[in-house]
Amino acid sequence: MRGESEMERAARLDAARDILSAYPELPDTVSQVAAEAIETFAPELLNVAVLPQPAPRRRARTGKRAAA
Repeated sequence: MRGESEMERAARLDAARDILSAYPELPDTVSQVAAEAIETFAPELLNVAVLPQPAPRRRARTGKRAAA
């Protein structure tokens, strides 16, 4: 965080580790809640456009066959 000392940063990170060790399912739960909120209030953010697949690249010939 901007303006925090090294000691404050260490304390913040230590507190985060403590929280995550006490609630290991927290990241999954938060992600699920966020996805549900997006789906409810801004579903256009979850629209996925299928992009065309690029054509496979040809490998350059090397060696005796390439010279023939």
